[in-house]
Amino acid sequence: MRIAEVKRSEGKITYPYGVLQRIVAFLALKVPGVEALDRGVEEGVRLEISRGLVNIRLYLILKLERRVPEIAWQLQKFLKNSVEEKTGLRVGSIDVYIQDFIEIVI
Repeated sequence: MRIAEVKRSEGKITYPYGVLQRIVAFLALKVPGVEALDRGVEEGVRLEISRGLVNIRLYLILKLERRVPEIAWQLQKFLKNSVEEKTGLRVGSIDVYIQDFIEIVI
């Protein structure tokens, strides 16, 4: 089982891989313009955990309500800050792969 650990003076926190996937998925779906993860959490969120760093790859379906680079930049900034704040882990990189779009009908 892949895990990530945060060591503090008070003790150690261990996050199983699947729990981290769900945390990242939950946070990613809060960003305006992100519609869904491609093929669910297991396929849509991929993590690489090594030496105290978490590298994130997201496979997403977006809404075409804003410019794609704006959505990606906001997502990266929000995820980095939120994951580090909520878990105590350090985020190394966040790569965003757009798999599809949902058209907004007005």
